[in-house]
Amino acid sequence: MMTAIKRTLPDLLMLLIVAAVSGWSGWESVRIYGDELSLSSQSHLFGLRPAALFAAGLGLGHTDCEEQEFPELDAFMERNIAAIPRSAYPEACEKPFGRNFHFYFHYYLIAFMGGMFRLFGISVGTIHLACVLMHMAAMMFLYLLFRLVMGRLLSLAGILYITTSPVFLVVLPDFRDYGKVPFLLAALCLLGYILK
Repeated sequence: MMTAIKRTLPDLLMLLIVAAVSGWSGWESVRIYGDELSLSSQSHLFGLRPAALFAAGLGLGHTDCEEQEFPELDAFMERNIAAIPRSAYPEACEKPFGRNFHFYFHYYLIAFMGGMFRLFGISVGTIHLACVLMHMAAMMFLYLLFRLVMGRLLSLAGILYITTSPVFLVVLPDFRDYGKVPFLLAALCLLGYILK
């Protein structure tokens, strides 16, 4: 039992280092936008409408709101405001939610963002925070994947290089495109450990 703990403790420490460095580099990458979204995220913001409705307590993909029922949501989706105060959430909405391909193709991302909105409020800052958390998770899964074929220090060095690489950081502020990365790396990591 003690040998198993001694064997995993250094990797846990490395994962904490990876989380700290990727969190820092991710936050530096999104904070330059302030209360704005990246151009790519601006064009995908409409896809977060069900996530915002979920955060407002209206269910995930069950109902939608007319503009007069929840005008702040439309203002947020059109990027006229950077946050929606919780006091603006409607009690109920009557319009059924018209599902489209985007809802089904990005269901888990929409559910994740809905949870983030529910915890931290519907805001651009929450979208930035979600991108940073996805980056941290992706880098930790990549570290575990590297550990399948390399030692601890070489794996850590590779991750520190990748997590601060402009190639990853330029895509990071786009929640839709970067949202695939942690899931893909988690699946590869799981397959790697199954095959090991």
